[in-house]
Amino acid sequence: MIASLSVSNIRQSLAFNIQITTTDPIKSATIVNALAEIYIDNQIRQKLDDATRAIEFLSERTTELEANVEALEQELAQRMEASNVIDAQLLQAQNLQLRDLRTRVEDAQVRLAENQALQTAIEGADGFDELLAVLEASGDTRFTGIIQRFRAGRLEADATQVALLAIASDIGDDIRRNETQLASLRRSAEELTAQVSQQSSELIAMQQLEREVAASRLLYETFLARLQEASIQQGLETADSIVLSEAVPRGQSSPRVMMMMALMAILGAMIGSAIVLIREWRFAGFRTTDELKSLAGVKALGALPAMSVRGRKDVLQRLKDKPNSIFAEAVRNLRTSILMVSPDEEAKVILVTSSIPGEGKTTMSLALARYLGSLEGRRVLLLEADIRRQTLRAYVDETRPTGVKLLDVLLGKTNLDDVDLRDPDLGVEVLMGSGGDFNAADLFESRRFGDLIKKLRDRYDHIIIDSPPVLAVPDARVLARHADVRVFAVRWGFTTRTQVRQGLEMLNSIGHPVDGAVLTQVDQKKMKGYGYGGQYGYDGYSSGYYAND
Repeated sequence: MIASLSVSNIRQSLAFNIQITTTDPIKSATIVNALAEIYIDNQIRQKLDDATRAIEFLSERTTELEANVEALEQELAQRMEASNVIDAQLLQAQNLQLRDLRTRVEDAQVRLAENQALQTAIEGADGFDELLAVLEASGDTRFTGIIQRFRAGRLEADATQVALLAIASDIGDDIRRNETQLASLRRSAEELTAQVSQQSSELIAMQQLEREVAASRLLYETFLARLQEASIQQGLETADSIVLSEAVPRGQSSPRVMMMMALMAILGAMIGSAIVLIREWRFAGFRTTDELKSLAGVKALGALPAMSVRGRKDVLQRLKDKPNSIFAEAVRNLRTSILMVSPDEEAKVILVTSSIPGEGKTTMSLALARYLGSLEGRRVLLLEADIRRQTLRAYVDETRPTGVKLLDVLLGKTNLDDVDLRDPDLGVEVLMGSGGDFNAADLFESRRFGDLIKKLRDRYDHIIIDSPPVLAVPDARVLARHADVRVFAVRWGFTTRTQVRQGLEMLNSIGHPVDGAVLTQVDQKKMKGYGYGGQYGYDGYSSGYYAND
Protein backbone atom coordinates (compact mmCIF):
# COMPACT_ATOMS: atom_id res chain seq x y z
CA MET A 1 0.00 0.00 0.00
CA ILE A 2 2.80 2.41 0.87
CA ALA A 3 4.42 1.80 -2.51
CA SER A 4 1.18 2.88 -4.21
CA LEU A 5 1.08 6.22 -2.32
CA SER A 6 2.72 9.35 -3.71
CA VAL A 7 2.94 12.95 -2.47
CA SER A 8 4.18 15.64 -4.89
CA ASN A 9 4.60 19.40 -4.67
CA ILE A 10 2.88 21.58 -7.28
CA ARG A 11 5.56 23.72 -8.94
CA GLN A 12 5.90 27.35 -7.86
CA SER A 13 3.31 26.94 -5.09
CA LEU A 14 2.97 25.78 -1.50
CA ALA A 15 0.31 23.23 -2.44
CA PHE A 16 0.97 19.51 -2.76
CA ASN A 17 -0.96 16.65 -4.27
CA ILE A 18 -1.69 13.28 -2.59
CA GLN A 19 -2.27 10.28 -4.84
CA ILE A 20 -2.83 6.59 -4.18
CA THR A 21 -3.44 3.73 -6.58
CA THR A 22 -5.80 0.92 -5.57
CA THR A 23 -8.23 -1.39 -7.30
CA ASP A 24 -11.26 0.58 -5.95
CA PRO A 25 -11.72 4.30 -6.85
CA ILE A 26 -13.95 4.97 -3.80
CA LYS A 27 -11.38 3.39 -1.52
CA SER A 28 -8.63 5.52 -3.05
CA ALA A 29 -10.60 8.76 -2.48
CA THR A 30 -11.43 7.79 1.13
CA ILE A 31 -7.79 7.02 1.94
CA VAL A 32 -6.52 10.28 0.43
CA ASN A 33 -9.06 12.43 2.31
CA ALA A 34 -8.27 10.63 5.57
CA LEU A 35 -4.54 11.17 5.05
CA ALA A 36 -5.10 14.92 4.50
CA GLU A 37 -7.11 15.21 7.76
CA ILE A 38 -4.49 13.24 9.68
CA TYR A 39 -1.77 15.49 8.29
CA ILE A 40 -3.59 18.66 9.47
CA ASP A 41 -4.25 17.17 12.94
CA ASN A 42 -0.62 16.17 13.21
CA GLN A 43 0.47 19.71 12.37
CA ILE A 44 -1.58 21.16 15.27
CA ARG A 45 -0.40 18.43 17.67
CA GLN A 46 3.22 18.94 16.63
CA LYS A 47 2.97 22.68 17.19
CA LEU A 48 1.45 22.17 20.66
CA ASP A 49 4.18 19.69 21.58
CA ASP A 50 6.86 22.09 20.34
CA ALA A 51 5.32 24.96 22.33
CA THR A 52 5.18 22.86 25.50
CA ARG A 53 8.82 21.85 25.18
CA ALA A 54 9.79 25.46 24.52
CA ILE A 55 7.90 26.72 27.61
CA GLU A 56 9.54 24.07 29.79
CA PHE A 57 12.99 24.97 28.53
CA LEU A 58 12.40 28.74 28.86
CA SER A 59 11.01 28.33 32.41
CA GLU A 60 14.04 26.37 33.56
CA ARG A 61 16.45 28.73 31.90
CA THR A 62 14.68 31.86 33.21
CA THR A 63 14.82 30.54 36.78
CA GLU A 64 18.54 29.84 36.44
CA LEU A 65 19.21 33.29 34.99
CA GLU A 66 17.20 35.02 37.74
CA ALA A 67 19.21 33.27 40.44
CA ASN A 68 22.44 34.13 38.65
CA VAL A 69 21.51 37.85 38.45
CA GLU A 70 20.69 37.98 42.16
CA ALA A 71 23.98 36.28 43.08
CA LEU A 72 26.02 38.69 40.93
CA GLU A 73 24.24 41.76 42.37
CA GLN A 74 24.91 40.57 45.93
CA GLU A 75 28.57 39.97 45.12
CA LEU A 76 28.84 43.46 43.58
CA ALA A 77 27.27 45.11 46.64
CA GLN A 78 29.57 43.24 49.03
CA ARG A 79 32.67 44.16 47.03
CA MET A 80 31.68 47.85 46.93
CA GLU A 81 31.26 47.90 50.69
CA ALA A 82 34.58 46.17 51.38
CA SER A 83 36.62 48.13 48.84
CA ASN A 84 38.22 51.59 49.05
CA VAL A 85 37.81 52.10 45.35
CA ILE A 86 37.41 55.71 44.22
CA ASP A 87 35.88 56.72 40.93
CA ALA A 88 37.75 56.83 37.63
CA GLN A 89 38.20 60.66 37.61
CA LEU A 90 39.93 60.73 41.01
CA LEU A 91 42.12 57.80 39.91
CA GLN A 92 43.10 59.79 36.83
CA ALA A 93 44.01 62.78 39.02
CA GLN A 94 46.21 60.53 41.17
CA ASN A 95 47.94 59.30 38.01
CA LEU A 96 48.70 62.92 37.06
CA GLN A 97 50.03 63.57 40.58
CA LEU A 98 52.23 60.48 40.33
CA ARG A 99 53.58 61.64 36.98
CA ASP A 100 54.47 65.10 38.49
CA LEU A 101 56.12 63.44 41.45
CA ARG A 102 58.27 61.28 39.18
CA THR A 103 59.31 64.41 37.25
CA ARG A 104 60.41 66.07 40.50
CA VAL A 105 62.43 62.95 41.38
CA GLU A 106 64.23 63.16 38.05
CA ASP A 107 64.98 66.91 38.55
CA ALA A 108 66.35 66.26 42.05
CA GLN A 109 68.57 63.51 40.66
CA VAL A 110 69.92 65.91 38.01
CA ARG A 111 70.71 68.67 40.62
CA LEU A 112 72.39 66.18 42.92
CA ALA A 113 74.53 64.85 40.10
CA GLU A 114 75.54 68.38 39.03
CA ASN A 115 76.55 69.41 42.58
CA GLN A 116 78.49 66.17 43.12
CA ALA A 117 80.34 66.65 39.82
CA LEU A 118 81.19 70.30 40.71
CA GLN A 119 82.43 69.33 44.18
CA THR A 120 84.64 66.64 42.67
CA ALA A 121 86.07 69.10 40.11
CA ILE A 122 86.83 71.73 42.82
CA GLU A 123 88.55 69.20 45.07
CA GLY A 124 90.68 68.00 42.19
CA ALA A 125 91.77 71.52 41.05
CA ASP A 126 95.55 72.14 41.35
CA GLY A 127 96.25 75.79 42.05
CA PHE A 128 94.29 78.99 41.70
CA ASP A 129 94.31 79.11 37.90
CA GLU A 130 92.86 75.60 37.50
CA LEU A 131 90.26 76.32 40.20
CA LEU A 132 89.31 79.49 38.40
CA ALA A 133 88.97 77.61 35.07
CA VAL A 134 86.82 74.87 36.65
CA LEU A 135 84.41 77.29 38.32
CA GLU A 136 84.18 79.48 35.22
CA ALA A 137 83.44 76.40 33.04
CA SER A 138 80.69 75.23 35.44
CA GLY A 139 78.57 78.34 34.68
CA ASP A 140 77.36 78.49 38.32
CA THR A 141 75.97 81.97 38.98
CA ARG A 142 77.30 81.91 42.56
CA PHE A 143 80.83 82.21 41.22
CA THR A 144 80.17 84.43 38.20
CA GLY A 145 80.24 87.83 40.00
CA ILE A 146 83.50 87.16 41.84
CA ILE A 147 85.21 85.86 38.71
CA GLN A 148 84.08 88.89 36.69
CA ARG A 149 85.46 91.36 39.31
CA PHE A 150 88.75 89.41 39.29
CA ARG A 151 88.94 89.58 35.52
CA ALA A 152 88.22 93.33 35.68
CA GLY A 153 91.10 93.86 38.16
CA ARG A 154 88.90 95.03 40.98
CA LEU A 155 89.74 92.04 43.18
CA GLU A 156 93.08 90.51 44.08
CA ALA A 157 93.88 86.85 43.44
CA ASP A 158 94.14 85.91 47.10
CA ALA A 159 90.87 87.57 47.95
CA THR A 160 89.25 85.97 44.93
CA GLN A 161 90.46 82.50 45.97
CA VAL A 162 89.22 82.96 49.52
CA ALA A 163 85.81 84.11 48.30
CA LEU A 164 85.48 81.23 45.83
CA LEU A 165 86.45 78.60 48.39
CA ALA A 166 83.98 80.04 50.86
CA ILE A 167 81.18 79.64 48.35
CA ALA A 168 82.43 76.17 47.34
CA SER A 169 82.14 75.02 50.96
CA ASP A 170 78.37 75.56 50.72
CA ILE A 171 78.13 72.97 47.91
CA GLY A 172 78.49 70.11 50.39
CA ASP A 173 75.48 71.42 52.31
CA ASP A 174 73.53 71.57 49.05
CA ILE A 175 74.43 67.96 48.25
CA ARG A 176 73.16 66.76 51.63
CA ARG A 177 69.92 68.70 51.24
CA ASN A 178 69.49 67.26 47.70
CA GLU A 179 69.99 63.71 48.92
CA THR A 180 67.45 64.16 51.72
CA GLN A 181 64.93 65.71 49.35
CA LEU A 182 65.48 62.96 46.71
CA ALA A 183 64.90 60.18 49.27
CA SER A 184 61.68 61.81 50.42
CA LEU A 185 60.42 62.20 46.87
CA ARG A 186 61.18 58.57 46.07
CA ARG A 187 59.25 57.33 49.13
CA SER A 188 56.27 59.45 48.21
CA ALA A 189 56.36 58.18 44.59
CA GLU A 190 56.54 54.55 45.69
CA GLU A 191 53.63 54.92 48.11
CA LEU A 192 51.51 56.68 45.51
CA THR A 193 52.41 54.07 42.87
CA ALA A 194 51.30 51.22 45.15
CA GLN A 195 48.08 53.05 46.00
CA VAL A 196 47.24 53.76 42.36
CA SER A 197 48.02 50.18 41.32
CA GLN A 198 45.81 48.71 44.03
CA GLN A 199 42.91 51.03 43.28
CA SER A 200 43.24 50.41 39.50
CA SER A 201 43.01 46.63 39.97
CA GLU A 202 40.01 46.97 42.26
CA LEU A 203 38.31 49.39 39.86
CA ILE A 204 38.85 47.05 36.90
CA ALA A 205 37.43 44.09 38.85
CA MET A 206 34.47 46.21 39.92
CA GLN A 207 33.72 47.34 36.37
CA GLN A 208 34.01 43.76 35.09
CA LEU A 209 31.54 42.61 37.72
CA GLU A 210 29.15 45.44 36.80
CA ARG A 211 29.29 44.37 33.13
CA GLU A 212 28.56 40.77 34.08
CA VAL A 213 25.56 41.89 36.14
CA ALA A 214 24.25 44.00 33.21
CA ALA A 215 24.72 41.14 30.68
CA SER A 216 23.04 38.61 32.96
CA ARG A 217 20.12 40.94 33.57
CA LEU A 218 19.67 41.57 29.83
CA LEU A 219 19.73 37.82 29.11
CA TYR A 220 17.27 37.19 31.92
CA GLU A 221 14.87 39.83 30.62
CA THR A 222 15.10 38.39 27.08
CA PHE A 223 14.26 34.86 28.23
CA LEU A 224 11.45 36.17 30.44
CA ALA A 225 9.87 38.02 27.51
CA ARG A 226 10.19 34.94 25.25
CA LEU A 227 8.58 32.79 27.95
CA GLN A 228 5.60 35.13 28.14
CA GLU A 229 5.25 35.08 24.33
CA ALA A 230 5.39 31.26 24.20
CA SER A 231 2.73 30.97 26.92
CA ILE A 232 0.38 33.23 24.97
CA GLN A 233 1.15 31.52 21.61
CA GLN A 234 0.36 28.06 22.98
CA GLY A 235 -3.33 28.85 23.15
CA LEU A 236 -3.44 30.28 19.62
CA GLU A 237 -1.90 27.41 17.62
CA THR A 238 -3.61 26.51 14.29
CA ALA A 239 -2.65 24.26 11.36
CA ASP A 240 -0.61 25.75 8.50
CA SER A 241 -2.43 23.64 5.90
CA ILE A 242 -6.00 23.39 4.63
CA VAL A 243 -7.67 21.05 2.16
CA LEU A 244 -8.11 22.91 -1.13
CA SER A 245 -9.94 20.10 -2.90
CA GLU A 246 -11.14 16.77 -1.59
CA ALA A 247 -10.40 13.60 -3.52
CA VAL A 248 -13.12 12.18 -5.76
CA PRO A 249 -13.24 8.74 -7.43
CA ARG A 250 -11.85 8.57 -10.97
CA GLY A 251 -11.47 6.08 -13.76
CA GLN A 252 -8.53 3.74 -14.34
CA SER A 253 -5.18 5.55 -14.31
CA SER A 254 -2.72 2.71 -14.94
CA PRO A 255 -1.25 0.85 -16.63
CA ARG A 256 -1.09 3.12 -19.68
CA VAL A 257 0.00 0.57 -22.20
CA MET A 258 0.33 2.82 -25.23
CA MET A 259 2.31 5.46 -23.36
CA MET A 260 4.65 2.84 -21.89
CA MET A 261 5.28 1.30 -25.28
CA ALA A 262 5.97 4.72 -26.81
CA LEU A 263 8.36 5.62 -24.01
CA MET A 264 10.20 2.31 -24.30
CA ALA A 265 10.56 2.78 -28.04
CA ILE A 266 11.91 6.31 -27.59
CA LEU A 267 14.28 5.21 -24.81
CA GLY A 268 15.55 2.28 -26.87
CA ALA A 269 16.16 4.55 -29.85
CA MET A 270 18.05 7.05 -27.68
CA ILE A 271 20.22 4.37 -26.09
CA GLY A 272 20.95 2.77 -29.45
CA SER A 273 21.82 6.13 -30.97
CA ALA A 274 24.08 6.94 -28.04
CA ILE A 275 25.90 3.61 -28.38
CA VAL A 276 26.38 4.13 -32.11
CA LEU A 277 27.63 7.68 -31.62
CA ILE A 278 30.07 6.64 -28.90
CA ARG A 279 31.42 3.79 -31.02
CA GLU A 280 31.80 6.06 -34.02
CA TRP A 281 33.51 8.72 -31.90
CA ARG A 282 35.97 6.21 -30.45
CA PHE A 283 36.60 4.48 -33.82
CA ALA A 284 40.05 5.32 -35.11
CA GLY A 285 40.42 2.95 -38.06
CA PHE A 286 39.46 2.97 -41.74
CA ARG A 287 36.28 1.62 -43.37
CA THR A 288 36.51 2.93 -46.93
CA THR A 289 39.16 3.74 -49.46
CA ASP A 290 37.89 7.31 -49.45
CA GLU A 291 38.84 7.56 -45.77
CA LEU A 292 42.19 6.03 -46.59
CA LYS A 293 42.83 8.68 -49.23
CA SER A 294 41.55 11.66 -47.24
CA LEU A 295 42.86 10.80 -43.76
CA ALA A 296 46.11 9.01 -44.61
CA GLY A 297 46.90 11.02 -47.72
CA VAL A 298 47.84 7.96 -49.77
CA LYS A 299 46.51 6.52 -53.02
CA ALA A 300 44.09 3.61 -52.61
CA LEU A 301 44.94 0.69 -54.89
CA GLY A 302 41.98 -1.45 -53.90
CA ALA A 303 40.19 -3.38 -51.18
CA LEU A 304 40.27 -7.10 -50.42
CA PRO A 305 37.25 -8.70 -48.74
CA ALA A 306 37.73 -11.04 -45.82
CA MET A 307 37.86 -14.74 -46.71
CA SER A 308 35.49 -17.03 -44.85
CA VAL A 309 38.14 -19.62 -43.95
CA ARG A 310 39.08 -21.19 -40.64
CA GLY A 311 42.83 -20.94 -41.01
CA ARG A 312 45.66 -20.03 -43.32
CA LYS A 313 45.91 -23.57 -44.71
CA ASP A 314 42.38 -23.16 -46.13
CA VAL A 315 43.39 -20.02 -48.05
CA LEU A 316 45.29 -21.93 -50.74
CA GLN A 317 42.45 -24.39 -51.20
CA ARG A 318 39.94 -21.54 -51.51
CA LEU A 319 42.11 -19.84 -54.16
CA LYS A 320 42.28 -23.11 -56.11
CA ASP A 321 38.60 -24.07 -55.77
CA LYS A 322 37.07 -20.64 -56.40
CA PRO A 323 39.17 -18.73 -58.92
CA ASN A 324 36.21 -16.45 -59.70
CA SER A 325 35.25 -15.59 -56.12
CA ILE A 326 34.86 -12.02 -54.83
CA PHE A 327 38.29 -12.22 -53.20
CA ALA A 328 39.92 -13.49 -56.40
CA GLU A 329 38.39 -10.69 -58.47
CA ALA A 330 39.47 -8.14 -55.86
CA VAL A 331 43.07 -9.42 -56.12
CA ARG A 332 42.91 -9.17 -59.93
CA ASN A 333 41.66 -5.62 -59.56
CA LEU A 334 44.61 -4.92 -57.23
CA ARG A 335 46.95 -6.53 -59.77
CA THR A 336 45.71 -4.12 -62.44
CA SER A 337 46.16 -1.11 -60.13
CA ILE A 338 49.74 -2.13 -59.32
CA LEU A 339 50.67 -2.70 -62.96
CA MET A 340 49.25 0.74 -63.81
CA VAL A 341 51.18 2.59 -61.10
CA SER A 342 53.90 3.34 -63.62
CA PRO A 343 52.37 3.41 -67.14
CA ASP A 344 55.78 3.79 -68.80
CA GLU A 345 57.38 0.72 -67.25
CA GLU A 346 55.84 -2.23 -65.45
CA ALA A 347 56.94 -2.76 -61.88
CA LYS A 348 59.15 -5.77 -61.43
CA VAL A 349 59.89 -5.71 -57.68
CA ILE A 350 56.75 -5.18 -55.60
CA LEU A 351 57.18 -4.71 -51.83
CA VAL A 352 54.18 -5.54 -49.63
CA THR A 353 54.30 -4.29 -46.05
CA SER A 354 52.04 -2.93 -43.31
CA SER A 355 52.14 -1.02 -40.03
CA ILE A 356 51.68 -3.90 -37.61
CA PRO A 357 51.36 -7.72 -37.77
CA GLY A 358 48.02 -9.37 -38.56
CA GLU A 359 46.94 -7.07 -41.40
CA GLY A 360 46.78 -9.77 -44.10
CA LYS A 361 49.84 -8.74 -46.09
CA THR A 362 51.15 -12.31 -46.47
CA THR A 363 47.81 -13.54 -47.82
CA MET A 364 47.73 -10.58 -50.17
CA SER A 365 51.33 -11.26 -51.30
CA LEU A 366 50.57 -14.92 -51.95
CA ALA A 367 47.35 -14.19 -53.85
CA LEU A 368 48.99 -11.39 -55.82
CA ALA A 369 51.87 -13.69 -56.82
CA ARG A 370 49.44 -16.39 -57.97
CA TYR A 371 47.36 -14.04 -60.11
CA LEU A 372 50.37 -12.24 -61.56
CA GLY A 373 51.71 -15.66 -62.52
CA SER A 374 48.41 -16.52 -64.18
CA LEU A 375 49.09 -13.87 -66.85
CA GLU A 376 50.38 -15.50 -70.00
CA GLY A 377 54.14 -15.67 -70.21
CA ARG A 378 54.73 -14.12 -66.81
CA ARG A 379 57.24 -15.62 -64.45
CA VAL A 380 56.69 -14.57 -60.81
CA LEU A 381 58.74 -15.12 -57.64
CA LEU A 382 57.42 -14.75 -54.07
CA LEU A 383 60.27 -13.78 -51.74
CA GLU A 384 59.56 -14.25 -48.05
CA ALA A 385 61.47 -11.39 -46.41
CA ASP A 386 59.60 -11.72 -43.10
CA ILE A 387 62.21 -14.25 -42.01
CA ARG A 388 61.66 -13.70 -38.30
CA ARG A 389 58.09 -15.07 -38.32
CA GLN A 390 58.23 -17.19 -41.53
CA THR A 391 54.49 -16.94 -41.98
CA LEU A 392 54.38 -18.83 -45.31
CA ARG A 393 54.86 -22.14 -43.48
CA ALA A 394 51.41 -21.70 -41.94
CA TYR A 395 49.87 -21.95 -45.43
CA VAL A 396 51.33 -25.37 -46.24
CA ASP A 397 51.58 -28.78 -44.62
CA GLU A 398 54.15 -28.52 -41.83
CA THR A 399 55.21 -32.15 -42.25
CA ARG A 400 56.47 -31.72 -45.80
CA PRO A 401 60.04 -30.58 -46.50
CA THR A 402 60.54 -26.84 -46.73
CA GLY A 403 61.45 -25.22 -50.03
CA VAL A 404 64.58 -23.36 -51.06
CA LYS A 405 65.70 -20.95 -48.37
CA LEU A 406 66.69 -17.36 -49.04
CA LEU A 407 69.64 -17.57 -46.66
CA ASP A 408 71.10 -20.59 -48.48
CA VAL A 409 70.99 -18.71 -51.79
CA LEU A 410 72.67 -15.64 -50.28
CA LEU A 411 75.42 -17.71 -48.66
CA GLY A 412 76.05 -19.60 -51.90
CA LYS A 413 74.94 -22.96 -50.52
CA THR A 414 72.27 -23.21 -53.19
CA ASN A 415 72.55 -22.25 -56.85
CA LEU A 416 69.36 -20.91 -58.41
CA ASP A 417 70.17 -22.65 -61.66
CA ASP A 418 70.25 -26.05 -59.96
CA VAL A 419 66.92 -25.91 -58.09
CA ASP A 420 63.25 -25.65 -58.88
CA LEU A 421 61.73 -22.86 -56.78
CA ARG A 422 58.12 -23.66 -57.62
CA ASP A 423 56.12 -24.68 -54.54
CA PRO A 424 53.35 -27.17 -55.43
CA ASP A 425 51.11 -26.04 -52.56
CA LEU A 426 51.57 -22.31 -52.94
CA GLY A 427 51.35 -22.50 -56.73
CA VAL A 428 54.22 -20.02 -57.30
CA GLU A 429 58.00 -19.94 -57.22
CA VAL A 430 59.10 -19.14 -53.68
CA LEU A 431 62.24 -18.29 -51.76
CA MET A 432 61.35 -19.24 -48.19
CA GLY A 433 62.63 -17.40 -45.15
CA SER A 434 64.69 -19.16 -42.51
CA GLY A 435 65.98 -18.42 -39.05
CA GLY A 436 69.58 -18.15 -37.96
CA ASP A 437 72.12 -16.26 -35.91
CA PHE A 438 71.99 -13.09 -37.98
CA ASN A 439 70.15 -9.79 -38.11
CA ALA A 440 67.61 -9.53 -40.90
CA ALA A 441 68.12 -5.80 -41.47
CA ASP A 442 71.90 -6.29 -41.79
CA LEU A 443 71.27 -9.15 -44.23
CA PHE A 444 69.08 -6.98 -46.48
CA GLU A 445 71.63 -4.15 -46.30
CA SER A 446 74.38 -6.46 -47.57
CA ARG A 447 75.86 -6.31 -51.06
CA ARG A 448 74.94 -9.98 -51.60
CA PHE A 449 71.25 -9.24 -51.22
CA GLY A 450 71.50 -6.34 -53.66
CA ASP A 451 73.27 -8.56 -56.18
CA LEU A 452 70.60 -11.24 -55.67
CA ILE A 453 67.80 -8.76 -56.44
CA LYS A 454 69.59 -7.69 -59.62
CA LYS A 455 69.97 -11.31 -60.67
CA LEU A 456 66.32 -12.05 -59.90
CA ARG A 457 65.22 -9.05 -61.98
CA ASP A 458 66.81 -10.72 -65.00
CA ARG A 459 65.13 -14.07 -64.33
CA TYR A 460 61.58 -13.01 -63.39
CA ASP A 461 58.94 -10.64 -64.67
CA HIS A 462 57.67 -9.88 -61.20
CA ILE A 463 59.12 -10.32 -57.69
CA ILE A 464 56.74 -10.05 -54.73
CA ILE A 465 58.57 -9.28 -51.46
CA ASP A 466 56.56 -10.13 -48.35
CA SER A 467 58.15 -7.69 -45.90
CA PRO A 468 57.80 -7.45 -42.08
CA PRO A 469 55.65 -4.62 -40.61
CA VAL A 470 57.23 -1.16 -40.67
CA LEU A 471 56.56 -0.31 -37.02
CA ALA A 472 57.87 -3.66 -35.75
CA VAL A 473 61.35 -3.87 -37.34
CA PRO A 474 63.44 -1.77 -39.77
CA ASP A 475 63.52 -4.51 -42.47
CA ALA A 476 60.81 -2.92 -44.65
CA ARG A 477 62.63 0.42 -44.77
CA VAL A 478 65.80 -1.37 -45.92
CA LEU A 479 63.92 -3.40 -48.55
CA ALA A 480 62.00 -0.36 -49.85
CA ARG A 481 65.00 0.89 -51.85
CA HIS A 482 65.07 -2.33 -53.88
CA ALA A 483 61.38 -2.12 -54.84
CA ASP A 484 59.76 -0.48 -57.86
CA VAL A 485 56.33 -0.35 -56.20
CA ARG A 486 55.62 -0.27 -52.47
CA VAL A 487 52.16 -1.50 -51.40
CA PHE A 488 50.90 -0.76 -47.89
CA ALA A 489 48.31 -3.11 -46.33
CA VAL A 490 45.76 -1.59 -43.92
CA ARG A 491 43.39 -3.93 -42.10
CA TRP A 492 39.77 -2.79 -42.35
CA GLY A 493 38.34 -1.42 -39.09
CA PHE A 494 41.40 -2.59 -37.10
CA THR A 495 44.57 -0.62 -37.85
CA THR A 496 44.40 2.82 -36.25
CA ARG A 497 45.00 6.03 -38.13
CA THR A 498 47.97 6.81 -35.90
CA GLN A 499 49.63 3.48 -36.77
CA VAL A 500 49.06 4.03 -40.48
CA ARG A 501 50.36 7.59 -40.33
CA GLN A 502 53.49 6.52 -38.43
CA GLY A 503 54.16 3.64 -40.83
CA LEU A 504 53.82 5.90 -43.88
CA GLU A 505 56.05 8.55 -42.30
CA MET A 506 58.79 6.01 -41.63
CA LEU A 507 58.88 5.04 -45.31
CA ASN A 508 58.68 8.68 -46.41
CA SER A 509 61.65 9.54 -44.17
CA ILE A 510 64.00 7.36 -46.27
CA GLY A 511 62.85 8.82 -49.57
CA HIS A 512 60.85 5.76 -50.66
CA PRO A 513 57.17 6.54 -49.99
CA VAL A 514 54.47 3.98 -50.63
CA ASP A 515 52.83 3.98 -54.05
CA GLY A 516 49.44 2.98 -52.71
CA ALA A 517 47.53 1.33 -49.89
CA VAL A 518 45.10 -1.60 -49.83
CA LEU A 519 42.26 -2.16 -47.37
CA THR A 520 42.39 -5.82 -46.34
CA GLN A 521 39.96 -8.19 -44.62
CA VAL A 522 36.93 -6.02 -45.43
CA ASP A 523 33.80 -7.34 -43.66
CA GLN A 524 31.05 -7.05 -46.26
CA LYS A 525 28.17 -7.59 -43.82
CA LYS A 526 29.42 -4.91 -41.43
CA MET A 527 29.99 -2.57 -44.35
CA LYS A 528 26.29 -2.76 -45.16
CA GLY A 529 25.44 -2.26 -41.51
CA TYR A 530 27.49 0.94 -41.44
CA GLY A 531 25.71 2.20 -44.55
CA TYR A 532 28.61 1.57 -46.94
CA GLY A 533 26.84 -1.08 -49.03
CA GLY A 534 28.07 -1.10 -52.65
CA GLN A 535 31.22 0.80 -51.69
CA TYR A 536 33.44 -1.66 -53.60
CA GLY A 537 30.83 -3.32 -55.81
CA TYR A 538 30.82 -6.52 -53.70
CA ASP A 539 27.05 -6.60 -53.15
CA GLY A 540 23.81 -7.60 -54.83
CA TYR A 541 24.35 -5.29 -57.81
CA SER A 542 27.41 -7.24 -58.94
CA SER A 543 26.70 -10.67 -57.45
CA GLY A 544 26.18 -12.20 -60.92
CA TYR A 545 29.83 -11.64 -61.78
CA TYR A 546 31.25 -13.72 -58.93
CA ALA A 547 31.18 -17.32 -57.84
CA ASN A 548 29.45 -18.03 -54.53
CA ASP A 549 31.97 -17.29 -51.78
